[in-house]
Amino acid sequence: MLTQKEKKSLNPSSLQANGFPNPRSLSGGISGTKFQPISSSDFFGGKSNRQSLQQGEDESSGGTSLAKSTGPSDTDYQSMQVGTDGTFNLNSWDSAQHGLDFGFTTEGNMPVAVKNKLKLVADNLLYQNRTVKNLGSFPENFTLSLSINGSEFTRPKMSADEKKRYSGDTVFEFVRLKNGPKRKANIFVRELGADTVKAQMAGTGAHDKKIFDHYFTTDATWGNASELEMLYHAIAKIPASILAKVPSLVFKRKKMDDGEADPKQPHVMAKHTMKHSGESSIEVYDLAFEKSHIRFGDDQQGFSDNLTQTIVHEIGHALDSRVIRKGLSDSDNVSNDWQQAYEKEKLNEPICAEPGPYFESYCQDIKSKSSDLFSKHLQFKTALYQLRSESGEAYVASGNSLLYNDPKAKTGYLSALDKDQAKAGTLYGRKSRQENFAELFSLYILDTKRFSKMYPNVYAYFLKSFPK
Repeated sequence: MLTQKEKKSLNPSSLQANGFPNPRSLSGGISGTKFQPISSSDFFGGKSNRQSLQQGEDESSGGTSLAKSTGPSDTDYQSMQVGTDGTFNLNSWDSAQHGLDFGFTTEGNMPVAVKNKLKLVADNLLYQNRTVKNLGSFPENFTLSLSINGSEFTRPKMSADEKKRYSGDTVFEFVRLKNGPKRKANIFVRELGADTVKAQMAGTGAHDKKIFDHYFTTDATWGNASELEMLYHAIAKIPASILAKVPSLVFKRKKMDDGEADPKQPHVMAKHTMKHSGESSIEVYDLAFEKSHIRFGDDQQGFSDNLTQTIVHEIGHALDSRVIRKGLSDSDNVSNDWQQAYEKEKLNEPICAEPGPYFESYCQDIKSKSSDLFSKHLQFKTALYQLRSESGEAYVASGNSLLYNDPKAKTGYLSALDKDQAKAGTLYGRKSRQENFAELFSLYILDTKRFSKMYPNVYAYFLKSFPK
């Protein structure tokens, strides 16, 4: 879980200068940013915006190039990060063009009106440091998919087919490539297809709930039926063979995380927690249900929204630590058995102290069982300390801490990560190896094609460990 102080330090320059933090607290979470909408106009409204587009709807307006392009190569993607900030909302920005000088290219045949709107988005991505507020600006080697309302593209000069094409919400991928001469920014945009988030949920409620109920439970804190439907739908995105690896998770609904530094500006969307007994749960907060324009996936796989990515991210935490969770549960069960046997032994001490053979066999059995269970308890505890999560966490019984990062850990996942140059898949993933694992897992599930380009070795490892 990221604190407010940590968020301020997570900008691209400081992230490059710092590695993963070592000690880790009990729980892991995913954060987002809550923007304050501007009342005068939304991102695509505003008089100044309409005027500038009407005056300059040509292929070179604003000093930028609107040429066709095949886009970044698979090699380019291997050095990129994905934007996953959960509450990224276009309506939070102003509508002005800022006159920035940057390279701008699009893929395929798009109407000029569409290109100019996309250029305006790119302009704001570069200009606004609050683009991904808690993680810094739109950096080089960065890709972000956004759902944009098609009605904003409509112009009288567009053909009937073009108007039909953009009649609903459309998803576009914005890629900031490596800077050109004089550090001039380069933005590439491709159209991914019609946004299918709402359509995918239609008529799937009963099916999605059946999947959820087979593996997980919710507590009494969930009262909103539509929120439950969205939770079920998010879980149904994950194959059953993977869900079976983390059974019995309890999903809880809370207003916000108890550890928020500023309750008026919450940042945490959800959090996975685990107790010393091995009991594991996922808390989902208000911020996870806020509207966002970020999307994951493509027209073939289908698109997913911020809530789905948040839930899959937290399932990633559970998968990462599942070996330690089982070790904790097994050790806790043996420990309870030994405690009961030891209490029985102490309770029978007066009887066993009596001379004579009458209770001798009975007392020997009690002592033997207690001794055997104590030895087994020690064995399980010793084994527990040797376990390592996928991302290299180890068990530590110290105060409120449960897990810590083992810098010497060697796992299949970490080996694959090294082969992919050990970079973080998202800016948020730079926080720790555990957050990076959860972020990458969410991309593996929801944005498979793009993820396979960025992380070929981790993709191969996930495909072997968590086949879909």
